[in-house]
Amino acid sequence: MPHCHPQTSWRGDKTVNLPGLDVESRPRPAVPSLYIQTGLLFLIGAAAVIALHPGALMASPRHNPVTLVVTHMLVLGFGTLITFGALEQMVPVITGRKVTSERYSRTAYALFVPGLLLQLAGFAAWQPYLIAAGGTLITLGTALFTLPYVPTLWERLRSDLTAPFIFSSLIYVNLTVFLGVASAVQLKTLWWPWLFWHGLPFHLILGGLGWFTQIIIGVSYKLIPMFITTTGAGDLHVRRVCASFNIGLLLALLSAAGSWTAGAAAGLTVVGVTCAVYAWDVRGMVKRRIRRRIGAGMKQSLVAVLYLILAAALSALLLARALPIDGLSADRWVVVAGLLFACGWVGSVILGMLSKIVPMLVWLDLFAGRVGERDTPTIAQLIDERAVGLGGIGYHAGLLTLAVAFAAGHPVAATWAAALFLLGVVVLAGTLIGVWSAR
Repeated sequence: MPHCHPQTSWRGDKTVNLPGLDVESRPRPAVPSLYIQTGLLFLIGAAAVIALHPGALMASPRHNPVTLVVTHMLVLGFGTLITFGALEQMVPVITGRKVTSERYSRTAYALFVPGLLLQLAGFAAWQPYLIAAGGTLITLGTALFTLPYVPTLWERLRSDLTAPFIFSSLIYVNLTVFLGVASAVQLKTLWWPWLFWHGLPFHLILGGLGWFTQIIIGVSYKLIPMFITTTGAGDLHVRRVCASFNIGLLLALLSAAGSWTAGAAAGLTVVGVTCAVYAWDVRGMVKRRIRRRIGAGMKQSLVAVLYLILAAALSALLLARALPIDGLSADRWVVVAGLLFACGWVGSVILGMLSKIVPMLVWLDLFAGRVGERDTPTIAQLIDERAVGLGGIGYHAGLLTLAVAFAAGHPVAATWAAALFLLGVVVLAGTLIGVWSAR
């Protein structure tokens, strides 16, 4: 009997099929692997900066060089690069359409990564021209990466549930980085008063909600059922989630642009309710699972939903000024909300999903042609789940302790918490990178 992964099927011609995915349409793994490994290195770098400068992160986040360096290492270096790498592999596999994207992706990487390093140097030295120059390269790289996916996703908007989420989120990520460059230029010369007052909130909403949250929700409806062996939500329901999310987001953005506070609040409320529906759907998928055991990595992706709820609730309280805090204390709570969102929600989902995506990527590259041979490992055997679990404990214990220490303004506790967080990050990232050493 051929030795196959339990979620693969094997035929005489040694082609492999994964339920719900067309693996024959997948691209070569070199480029996705490059993006993902680079993103993991940026995560380690961000955690190291947090461990070295916890006190600086407790200061006001606006125009704070350390906060800006850490934020962009997390959201661009870690979150966006890894999402791009996953999309490089995922879009053709999910849609069943081959996408000629490798040349675009390689060129985009050559623009994006040097641009990000240049931008980080600009933040650290507070040189607006360096920030703008790096941001320009990032913007060009982002546009170039997304270009080949636009026609494929457009064609699949009606037939594939994830396509509308991915298509919309790619639009938002391009708007996010473009607005970032425009804001960087504004640091040197005030050329657009509206951007001075509204640029940062728009930048955060476009990136945090339009890009990260939307694509995570959309992809989760596809991957969670596959990774934990359960039934997903209904097609019509998922489409309604996508529609309500984008309607609420557009209402919030357009209202904010016109300084209509009530409309912006209503739009954000719609987005929040939609996220709550998604959280309830995840709960349902977990309850309906066939296989009771959930791996350590996927547990992190599921726990991420709790971080989303915490970050959203805290952000709402801060926006409504409902907390009895002000001044520096309020600034620290803003940092806490950012940590819960970037590391708790986005980071936990990505790291959890990578515990499944990376072994699958490596297995399809190295072992798909060896199905049936006795020494062929399963996908699950390529990753050390125990190390993922231990790294996850350090990651989440460090993150939660760090959030409490920041909120309390306790630099000593923050230093130890940041060290624990860094240890968890190193173990998780090292375990994932180690999968590529399989032979």
